[in-house]
Amino acid sequence: MTQPMIDSARLQFSGLSAEDFEDVPAIGEQRTYTILATCQSHNERAMANEGTRKSVNMKVVRVLSGVDHTIDDEPEEEPSLFGSDGGSSVDDEPESIGDIIGGAEAFQGPTFSAGDE
Repeated sequence: MTQPMIDSARLQFSGLSAEDFEDVPAIGEQRTYTILATCQSHNERAMANEGTRKSVNMKVVRVLSGVDHTIDDEPEEEPSLFGSDGGSSVDDEPESIGDIIGGAEAFQGPTFSAGDE
């Protein structure tokens, strides 16, 4: 009597965490992380003896240290350098290049001392 095939796959993760971790593990040290990942592809390969091996490629989206059930919570947004309309968040934006340099009409261009008498 043959065993029924179990439809399972091994996971392969790719990518780097967007988060920085200050407590870096030593080489060979094992750590527990909670990972949020997006499935990118399914693969199936023939095994040397019999059957096939299925694998799933997962792209890392978010990593939290330890077992953390808040992985599905939306991360807090970082403050933006730009306002909500896509412009700068600076309140008193200059309207033209003349405002930036103190008035383009005041610019006279370069002067050369050799032509002066």
